[in-house]
Amino acid sequence: MNPVERASLLQKAAGDVELQAYLLRACELDPVYWFNTFGYTFDPRDGKGVMPFNLYPYQEWFIPLLKSKIDAQQDIDIEKSRTMGATWMLMGLFLWYWLFVPGSSFLIGSITEGDVDKNLVDPEDTMFGKIRFMFEYLPPWMKPKHTDKHLVFKNEENNNQIVGKAPTANFGRSARKTAILFDEIAFWQWARPAYASASQTTKCRIMCSTPNGKYNIYGERMTDPKATRLVWPGRNQLVEQKGLNA
Repeated sequence: MNPVERASLLQKAAGDVELQAYLLRACELDPVYWFNTFGYTFDPRDGKGVMPFNLYPYQEWFIPLLKSKIDAQQDIDIEKSRTMGATWMLMGLFLWYWLFVPGSSFLIGSITEGDVDKNLVDPEDTMFGKIRFMFEYLPPWMKPKHTDKHLVFKNEENNNQIVGKAPTANFGRSARKTAILFDEIAFWQWARPAYASASQTTKCRIMCSTPNGKYNIYGERMTDPKATRLVWPGRNQLVEQKGLNA
């Protein structure tokens, strides 16, 4: 949906409670629709700045697949490729769950605590910054009462939470989670014990990292014949594979 169409839809919905209810239901049923209608992203290159999140075909494929892994409580490993939007899609989907799926709880970790959250709306630098950025651009009638503080983003109307932690050896030891994201885990000092500890917290552990050699938990998972992974064979492509030569 282009910016003019979005603006027209928002203007119509602003004073129409029935239309708002219809749009909320449509978003609840389909995260792809939510991204394409209400999502925004940020690209500072070439003066682009704030842009509607109009998904590419591979992104429209990725989001339902990732949702299916979360819903089925299955681990998934994702190869991070620059400019492909993997982190944006992950944060957007976590926010979608936070908005529309009661009982959702997510944990996010990255190389440092500062990579997770700096208490700012900073779409370029941190995971929570992207979440706050996308939330800020939602229409007022889609925003629930919420608490936003360092490493905690809580929906006060359904008690859903997105929380962050520093990447310690005990990172995954916490209350039960819908899914846990290990961002750039190939570079974590305590990656192996952190990943292992999370097995008792969630059945959906999501790795999303750039490579850092073979001899770390991420390198091993990306070549494990039993592991499901998403890789980028070329520009604007994303495929699901199992095993090194799948």
